[in-house]
Amino acid sequence: MTAAIRLAQGRSTDELGVMAAFFTVLGDQLGLIAVCRDLGSEEGACGDVKSS
Repeated sequence: MTAAIRLAQGRSTDELGVMAAFFTVLGDQLGLIAVCRDLGSEEGACGDVKSS
């Protein structure tokens, strides 16, 4: 069984929508952090995201 199926079990349609939105935002933010890290030392390129 996939993780999505397990997470969906016992949840309402509204709850699934909220979870979908949450994971979409999380994925987008992780992608932005990765890009900012690749930009390296460009001053102010990504605010206060650290490249550690």
